[in-house]
Amino acid sequence: ILLFITVGIVEEYLKNRVVRGVDKQEITSIDDAIEFSIIAALGFSFAENTFYFIQVWLNLGTDLLLQVIAFRSIFSSFAHVLFSTLYGYHFGLALFASPIYQQRKPKLTYFLHKLTSFKADSIYKEEQMFTGLFYAATLHAIFNILLGIGYTTFLIPFLIIGFIHVMLLI
Repeated sequence: ILLFITVGIVEEYLKNRVVRGVDKQEITSIDDAIEFSIIAALGFSFAENTFYFIQVWLNLGTDLLLQVIAFRSIFSSFAHVLFSTLYGYHFGLALFASPIYQQRKPKLTYFLHKLTSFKADSIYKEEQMFTGLFYAATLHAIFNILLGIGYTTFLIPFLIIGFIHVMLLI
């Protein structure tokens, strides 16, 4: 279980680094941040799936290969996109922290601003970066654990609830 948690955290952190490396002039809206996050997710999903397919083919033969290809192409790719969409949303909020903070004025950010004397929009930016990475890594770890312990029947409701949450955010 620790391995599944670690893999989820590391993967989401690496996707975070890829997205943060994008030229900020390319991202002009929260939607752009989400799109770049999805692109990073698809790249990671492609690489991960390719490694899985090769391992299955070499170790288990072609009998299970088509099942693994179908399953991972649908569920794993969708999961990567879902987790990165959540991260991308919060990354977009972080990039546009100053005007968003002025509009929303979250109480926790205001409290931390008064407590620390740091700029409120800087605190909001860091909160959003952490929140997006935390959600993505936590959900990725849960997804990996469900797969690892064989609870695949819980994946569909898990992904549907995640999808509904993303649609409500957007």
